[in-house]
Formats: sequence, C-alpha cells, structure tokens
Amino acid sequence: MTTLANLFAVASPYIAGVITESLGNDVGVRALYAIYMISFIINTLMLRFLKDAEPEGDPGKLPSVAAILREVYGGLPELLREMPREVKALSVVTGLAFISNALTAPFWVVYATEVIGVSNVDWGLILFIESIIKIALTIPAGMIADKYGRARTLLAAVLVSLVSLPSIVLATGFTHVLLVRVGTALAVALYIPASTALMADLVPRGMRGRVMSAVGRGSVMLGATGGGTGGPGMGYLYTVFVVAGSILGGVLYSADPSYPWLGVLAACAVQLVFVILFIRDPEERER
Repeated sequence: MTTLANLFAVASPYIAGVITESLGNDVGVRALYAIYMISFIINTLMLRFLKDAEPEGDPGKLPSVAAILREVYGGLPELLREMPREVKALSVVTGLAFISNALTAPFWVVYATEVIGVSNVDWGLILFIESIIKIALTIPAGMIADKYGRARTLLAAVLVSLVSLPSIVLATGFTHVLLVRVGTALAVALYIPASTALMADLVPRGMRGRVMSAVGRGSVMLGATGGGTGGPGMGYLYTVFVVAGSILGGVLYSADPSYPWLGVLAACAVQLVFVILFIRDPEERER
C-alpha cells in the first residue's frame, strides 16, 4: 500500500525544485499551491465513484459531538490501564517520532538551502532520490520484519534514525545532505512495516479501535520535510505534544538552527532505550 501510493509522487520534489528555481520562490510556491488546489478539486470529483460498504445492522442515531468527546476522553484512564506494557512502550516510541517531526519538519528545506547552501533544484533532486530508495526498500524491509522479527527491525530503524537525522547539522554540501536523506529513507523503510505490524500484533482485538484512535497505527514518516507533522497515522493523544513541539521547534531554530535536530537526537536516544527495554515480539500474535 505504501509503495504503490508513493510511486505517483516520486518525482514531485524535483519538479517543485525546478518550478521554484525557474519562477522564483514567491511565484513558484504560489504556482505549486495552485497545482495543489487543482489536485484536490480532481480528488473531490472522483469521490462520486466511491461507495460505502453496507453497514451491518442499524447504526442508530449519530450521537452529539459532546457525547462522543465525553465517552472518548472519559474512558481514557481505563484504556491506558488496559493497554499491554509493550503497546505503551510502542506508543511512546511513536509519539516521540511525531514530536521529532514537529520540531524539524518545517526547517529541513530552510536549513538545507539557507544554512548549508544547496539550491532548490538540488534539494528537490535529493528528495527525489530519497523517494526512489524508500520505495525500493519498503517491500524488502517488510519481508525482513516478517523473517527476523518486528522488534529487531524496529530497533534497527531507530538506530539508523539516531545516526542519520541529527547528522544534518554536520552536513556541508549536496553529497552530505544526500547521505543524510538516504539514511532517513532506510530508517523509514524499516520503521513503518515493523511498527505497524507490531501494533497489530500487540493490541488485543477487543480494544484495537480505541487504542489506534488514541495512539495511531504505529506508522510515522520519519524525517518529514513538508511541514506536516500529523497525518492519518497520528493518534489524538499526541495532538497537544505535537502542537507544543511545533512551537518549541520555532523557538529553538530562532535561537540556533542546529538546536531542533539536537532535540531529535535526544528523542531518538529515548526511543532506543524504550525499544531495547520494553518491546518484544509477542509469542502469540493478536488476530
């Protein structure tokens, strides 16, 4: 699913770099947002071809928003008590990844172009190469997770991200930045299938919907560069922390451009500790 969806966007970063380099940042970005708007109009028109599956039984009347919020947040303490220890640990690892994105996602392109000095086209080319590597590695990484264990694969992903993500502050040119993003591609390819499969394996079926709405599906796009820090994989429990991380990232970058990635280094170190101490493949997987 991840591989096929990403294939459609593999050349987008390079194309965006060419457009902004040709038209200038101001006009170029406006043109890109116009394309963005047109794509959403097309998506909206295509919704007419989609149909809901027939519901099983009578779903009844939809409760009010207030009633839904009371039920969701009122049952949160009980849900946290019922969650297995490994799920709690995986939730911490996933949450720290979202917070790391909040700290740095808006600043990758700014740091690469303004501090390191790569051009818009070079940055687009780097993301293009990263996308190709990520797509090529995702399916083999999923096979590795199945064969050698999800927990081991997750550990490898965290180790790679610990080395690659903060290394951007040491980069001095195109080649160095490319190596950082290639490491990021490897980390993402290992992380997503391992963490997503672990979440499915570890969470009891009877509470799977509640857990995944709270903490997500376990998947995170490590090293996000587009400014987006949430997405469909993020649970509602992380919202406040991600918002705070976004504000903190701006404060840190204003103080020193390298500080947000030092925060990522600390987050990755904590992730590593949680994976080593608390996360194991279950002897019997949930179904």
